[in-house]
Amino acid sequence: MNRSTLAVLLLATVLASATQWALGLIMIGLGNDPVTDRNWPAGTLDVANLKTRVGYWEGPPFGGGEYHFLYRGDSKAFQDALDRFAKIRAPGLQLIVHDGPENVTFLKNEKDPKSDTRVDWAFVAWDPRSWNQLYAKPDNNWNADDPNFHGTMPQPRLELYIGGGSVDWSAVKTAGGDQRHR
Repeated sequence: MNRSTLAVLLLATVLASATQWALGLIMIGLGNDPVTDRNWPAGTLDVANLKTRVGYWEGPPFGGGEYHFLYRGDSKAFQDALDRFAKIRAPGLQLIVHDGPENVTFLKNEKDPKSDTRVDWAFVAWDPRSWNQLYAKPDNNWNADDPNFHGTMPQPRLELYIGGGSVDWSAVKTAGGDQRHR
């Protein structure tokens, strides 16, 4: 084998290894096994570990720390999630209501063509240590074109997807009262 062939094989091996490594930079979890606290604001773990959780993922690549918890349930289950969410002790909280449905492909079970990929709501929270490492360190310039660069860490947020799911928004009550005025 000549040197140029060896160099091409070596480069191909390195690239294949790097590609497999890059694909593993976002962590995925299925089911509702309890997760541990990631330095989140008090009350976050109560929302993250709800029994209605069907999965979660952690990103972004090259650092992680942004957890997206995915849930499926009816209006009563969402109300429980919203009530727990309201108890999180953070400088601010966000509730976002989207037109649904929302489907997440990694929930698909390849062995079951009828598996449900629907998500009725999601909860997102950052590990402050990861946020600071990725975006807030004054001497960090490697990711300067990212919109989060040297910005403020996002607030915990609850995202509801109505339409095609099991949550009836008119049955949900927020701190301001019922939602019939929508």
